[in-house]
Amino acid sequence: LTTDAGNTAAKNLGDFVTKTKANGGYYLGRYEASNSSGTKSKYDEEAWGDITQPNASIEAQKLKASGNYQSDLVNSYAWDTAIVFIEKSGHTGYASQRSKNAKKLNTGRSGDKVCNIYDMSSNCLEWSTEATMYQSAFGWTGRGGDYSSIYNYPSKRSNYNTNITSINISFRTTLYRQ
Repeated sequence: LTTDAGNTAAKNLGDFVTKTKANGGYYLGRYEASNSSGTKSKYDEEAWGDITQPNASIEAQKLKASGNYQSDLVNSYAWDTAIVFIEKSGHTGYASQRSKNAKKLNTGRSGDKVCNIYDMSSNCLEWSTEATMYQSAFGWTGRGGDYSSIYNYPSKRSNYNTNITSINISFRTTLYRQ
């Protein structure tokens, strides 16, 4: 899907929700994306920063798009249901937990591990597929906590211009069955 602003957006969100409910769920990348040798989600790699939202979306969709599975940039439904699952699993207050680190670390190194998912409240802010208005123009939402701001946490939505890049903005992928 491409927006009127020409930016790559999510694949059909309604289709994602329908298919994940029918197939019993989705896979949320355990780690932030890295690009040391192609897009991947792996422990102790440098989180992929300095990437625009449109490029993060393209890279996320390339991760695993074969067979009966599809990949995409994390969407609002996947992010929010993961936070609800984490909280219901005994990690009450996680939705508002602040970053545990003061500098960018490799994936999985921030000390933020819950339900075998790393760095949702720490390390890098993450691009999502959620569209928003940003200073009276079309923009995108970043999710999660990051080391550079005490104001970001897992349930917060931060709005940005789609072409902004920063070392503290990365992305996470979802994988789901078609």
